[in-house]
Amino acid sequence: MLDVGCGSGNFVFEFALECRSVYGVDILKDGVSFAHRIANKSGVKNTHYIQASAQHIPFLDSSVDRILLLDVIEHLRKPQEAFVELARILKPKGKAIVTTPNAMSLWPIIEYVADILKIGICRRFVEHESTYTATGLIRAIRRSDLLVVKIGSTYFLSPIAAIFSRRVGRKLFEMEIVQRNPFGMLLYCIVEKQM
Repeated sequence: MLDVGCGSGNFVFEFALECRSVYGVDILKDGVSFAHRIANKSGVKNTHYIQASAQHIPFLDSSVDRILLLDVIEHLRKPQEAFVELARILKPKGKAIVTTPNAMSLWPIIEYVADILKIGICRRFVEHESTYTATGLIRAIRRSDLLVVKIGSTYFLSPIAAIFSRRVGRKLFEMEIVQRNPFGMLLYCIVEKQM
């Protein structure tokens, strides 16, 4: 199991409870150092952290069976290189989960307004290098010879409603996860490497 763009290692730590060995890769030295310290303090022995970019992951070809790439590609100047790298290191029939903000949702509008008003931590025009619709994400993934197994979106109105009422936000989320809505704030895609 590999988490690319692991940041402070939250998912690595969670999956360490279920997996034999879990690796986290992040370009930021501070995040990797922090994750390593937390793992050592907690006594978790099956986690490993490496400072590297998503475009140059120091793993052998066809060596990883599961990869997470969660909210990373929108921060890359050349996201296609990351998809090619996933295809290189995934084992045949290996799977990856990719998430990114949905350009067809309300999120870009929220980021734009937050940037103009200088509120929050959005800073879209500073941090996000690229945006994707579901069609664009499928196209980018297919160019790297990976198979798109499933694509969808989630979090349409529930995050906004939760700001005002957690109960209403939770109810909306429960409805959103059973409906297919192309305008959810987060795109998710399950991909597989062919043999």
